[in-house]
Amino acid sequence: HRRHRGVGAAVVTAADQREPEQHADEATDRRHAVALRRRAERASRAAQRLGHGPLITVGGLLFAAAMVWRACFASLTPNYWVDLLPSQILSGVGVGLTLGTLMAAGVSSLPPHRSATGSALVNSVRQMSATVGIAILVAILGAQVGPAQRQHFRAAWVLAAALGLACTLIGLRLTRSARDQARPQGAAG
Repeated sequence: HRRHRGVGAAVVTAADQREPEQHADEATDRRHAVALRRRAERASRAAQRLGHGPLITVGGLLFAAAMVWRACFASLTPNYWVDLLPSQILSGVGVGLTLGTLMAAGVSSLPPHRSATGSALVNSVRQMSATVGIAILVAILGAQVGPAQRQHFRAAWVLAAALGLACTLIGLRLTRSARDQARPQGAAG
């Protein structure tokens, strides 16, 4: 299916949008590109089997769980194994399942002659969303960051968890829409 190949392309495109100064060295970049391509291929196969909705749903839930984990377990005495590693794994898998899949879902139903415009629109919305998200984070945390702002960080993590749940709702909606489209005309629902 042409529409599911977009997941891998979207993930690779997102990675290629790094600034030139972010390229540490060519060998590292090649290893990164190979690993990214493998992950993109796996995500593409999963989207082909399951559809975009289930991947986005699970990814949103994992990201929300990661943010709740951080809000509950982060403390002034850092403990890598308790407060950081579990949330990093959950958020990494959640974002990995969600970001490229959302981008691909945004352009997968477009006709080929509209895919470039659709991709540009999806990437523009992604960039603007990141900018607004950073502005909200700065507004929550304030001008200074330190131990006194611990509750502000918790508020930011809870907000991020809520946004992860909103993403989960989008995934559920996509799953339901795909199921409705797959149902034969006139079938009872």
